[in-house]
Amino acid sequence: MKCRICNQTCVLLKHYIDMPARAQNLSSETGEDVIDFNLCQCECCGLIQLDCTPPDYWLDDIQTASRDMQERRERMVKESGATFTSFCFLEHTPRPNDYLTALLDKVEAGERGIIEVPNFDMIADNGLFHEIMRDHLCYFTADTLRFALEYNGFGVESIMPSFGDYLLTAMVYKRPMFDVSVFNDAQQSLKAELDEFCKEYSPVGIYGASHEALAIIALCKPGVAIVIDDSELKQGKYTPARNVPIVPGYGELYCKGIIVIGAGYSDIILRNLDHEGAVAVVRGSRLEVIHE
Repeated sequence: MKCRICNQTCVLLKHYIDMPARAQNLSSETGEDVIDFNLCQCECCGLIQLDCTPPDYWLDDIQTASRDMQERRERMVKESGATFTSFCFLEHTPRPNDYLTALLDKVEAGERGIIEVPNFDMIADNGLFHEIMRDHLCYFTADTLRFALEYNGFGVESIMPSFGDYLLTAMVYKRPMFDVSVFNDAQQSLKAELDEFCKEYSPVGIYGASHEALAIIALCKPGVAIVIDDSELKQGKYTPARNVPIVPGYGELYCKGIIVIGAGYSDIILRNLDHEGAVAVVRGSRLEVIHE
């Protein structure tokens, strides 16, 4: 079978014969109601799981009759400020990714919630062979629960054993999408600084045909005449965007200004650079003028 979370190959751990086909909605008639199934483990994410279909009542909202458990859950929600919860349901669903995605779609970025499942770490540590049942298709450890949650877009604050270690309680939140405006703002800022430098000290050359330099040429379109690089593999070639010629080190002789773009190698280039004109270096997303 394929893993219910990551869709990778599962291996057989144990074959079960004549197991109870249900733990709820028991029959009032005599006669066995049994099923065979396999306990498997994903080779990739490590999730323990069954290969069978769930019982016919798996979607029913079956809640514990324990008033203590209900009060515990209400207290957890109040104390944590959680706006969404899933108490002991994830292990029942044959398509946990669909369930988690649907849960996530109902909340806003940053909202906090509680997701609780039976604790397979405790089951395994104590040899509780009788905890394997058709109702529970997935058996989560702290590690595999974290993977399943993060795989489906949740941020995980913590996963802790609870309720006498029988449960794993995960405090989660809807992970916000990256705000690309930080890139846009940095690009516009650097472009303005490059344009000012190139206008003041034309003709200008960039020292270093690094991937950073090639990207800056493409995105910021600075008015540079050449790119200088010490690698013979790049000399005599052109930048992929804007076709700026790449020349050996003597190219600096023809430049009034030099902009060093070498990321981690920038300081090495600067130490070896003997240029009488203006010199600047791109550090991060800012242009630092070394001397004019």
